Amino acid sequence: MERISVIIPCYNVKMEIDRLMESLFSQTVGAACLEIILINDASTDGTWESLMKWEGQYKENIILVNSECHKGPGAARNIGLDFAGGEYISFLDADDWIAENYYERMVGLAKLYCSDIVICGHDRPIYFDRDSLKSQADGEEKCYDLDIPQNRKQYLQTHIYATSVCWVLYRREFLQNNTIYFPEGILYEDAYFAYVTFFLAEKIVECSDVLYHYYRNMHGIMIGGNEGENRERLVGLRMFYDQCLYHGWLNGFSDEIELIFIRKYYVEMMEVMFRRFQEIDYSVYLGIRDWLLEHFPNCIDNQYLREDYSEMDNIFLKFIVLGFSKEQIHAARKAFLSVVYHKDAIDSFCAKETRKFAYPQKEEMFVIVQSLLEEDFSEEEFKKKVEQLQYFQSLSEKKSILKICQDREEELPGDIYRYIIEKEFVFSYLKEYIRRQKDILETGEKKRLEMVLSVF
Repeated sequence: MERISVIIPCYNVKMEIDRLMESLFSQTVGAACLEIILINDASTDGTWESLMKWEGQYKENIILVNSECHKGPGAARNIGLDFAGGEYISFLDADDWIAENYYERMVGLAKLYCSDIVICGHDRPIYFDRDSLKSQADGEEKCYDLDIPQNRKQYLQTHIYATSVCWVLYRREFLQNNTIYFPEGILYEDAYFAYVTFFLAEKIVECSDVLYHYYRNMHGIMIGGNEGENRERLVGLRMFYDQCLYHGWLNGFSDEIELIFIRKYYVEMMEVMFRRFQEIDYSVYLGIRDWLLEHFPNCIDNQYLREDYSEMDNIFLKFIVLGFSKEQIHAARKAFLSVVYHKDAIDSFCAKETRKFAYPQKEEMFVIVQSLLEEDFSEEEFKKKVEQLQYFQSLSEKKSILKICQDREEELPGDIYRYIIEKEFVFSYLKEYIRRQKDILETGEKKRLEMVLSVF
């Protein structure tokens, strides 16, 4: 079988890297087909020592590169591309893992359809489960012939958010012939890389088999935000625009490119700011909007804009032309948060609390929380569920922290501190949502929500 170059940037992943490596050396294609390039990006947590252990065990399969200066995933992946000698290129994140037939299935599809790119299904499990390593091969397949302009147009406008380079296999000759590399020194470099490949590939194959398992890191949902990261995201997308000019793609795909910048550059960036920043820098908003209108002055008339977008997305689109004042942007943010707070809070908390180190009753506890908010019960049934919830809540602090101490000793005390802070943070927003809902509910429902609130 053809050789596959597997490129893995590694930065402070001592606790996760073994999981990925075990899934790699369990591949049905056999280790002889794999050229695993591990780039240690100046880790500080013992990652380098873990990588050396793996290299010592599999010298024939592993190329180990140590960077003394932290350069970010783009630079690390470019280093990997320079070392790669396989017929196919695979980028993996060090804290994820793959099914045992990942490469058998992906390379098989690449050869069957003579494709430049193969993309598989992925999921975001709450915790690692060995059953997820098992093979899958019964999903649907679809080949996109992008030499036909109309096919490329359709693919572009339906794959705006398909910007991860993980769960993707690339033909190395395709990347080399088109000199495709990652931007360096910025985050969100994968969007640039993905969009460029979408314009240059002749064929892309997709299969629905869930072969890639993306680690669901729930840390920090709605907590703070880094405007530097936000600006870096903009830099990567503007670099993609420069490529559009260089290659002349705007001549044939102007509406599709315009849609990418409306959805990925403007709307998604607004959502990021609304979700993650306690205070929105008004100048950042103006910079995003002004750049969009300068380069796409008629963007609001784009043929692909649909009327079935969410309420907040439609507000964002409306104000591309009209603009937000400082007062309006803060009012809109409050409206946005009132819609998403309760769902994000519950989803985040349930996912975090039901990991394998949580005490056994926690999963039941949060099923009760969700049912109290979503289902109808008689008053007697409701009281029983609240009593159950109160009992579980009384157990939570001592037992959950004790179990974390037993299972995660190397991460203490910082991880426990972060865990407790996140827990209190999520509860605070859950309570805020409940209080807000009380203002619009009937008297009977208010009593129910009051009982739920009293537990927290």
